[in-house]
Amino acid sequence: KNEIPSQHVQNASTFIVHNAVCNEGRTDDGIKKGGERLANEIINVIRQEVNQRTGLDGTNLNNTSSKNPVDVTISVVGNSLGGLYGRYAIARLAEILVSPQPGPRNHASGIDSEGEADRTEKIYFVLDDNIRVHFNVFCTTASPHLGCANHTYITIPRVAEIGVAYALGETGRDLFRLNDLLQTMATSP
Repeated sequence: KNEIPSQHVQNASTFIVHNAVCNEGRTDDGIKKGGERLANEIINVIRQEVNQRTGLDGTNLNNTSSKNPVDVTISVVGNSLGGLYGRYAIARLAEILVSPQPGPRNHASGIDSEGEADRTEKIYFVLDDNIRVHFNVFCTTASPHLGCANHTYITIPRVAEIGVAYALGETGRDLFRLNDLLQTMATSP
């Protein structure tokens, strides 16, 4: 974890780069489990960093009133399978965290009930009653968002793809689309 401190001024921001470790050596049990682990790690890192920062000035996060929320902006960058884990984790975080915005709106996309984009309201989610989590950037590189069935470097028969998928565990079954996880991720709001 690297930290780049900002200027020492009131309301200064701190930029944290966290390299997720929850899926190291654990990539064969499926995108769903890996995404769940990543979502949990993101929540734990946010809590740890906020507690550390609020503890430095003598305040206790658990005693902070809702009048003094802590704003946290997160971006997720993933390569290859990490991009799929990140995509699943972001969707999971949107389910786990509380959205305090009133009214009939799609809090994940910023689109109101008439389908119009609302550019004036900042969309955020709440963690532990006082941490406002803002999603910023999601970026993936070389991530097989559509799976790799029928998209291998050398064309192989579907029977061979199925054999490879089973050899690669649950993640192989996800990537070779032997289940509907990637389709569900692509079509769910």
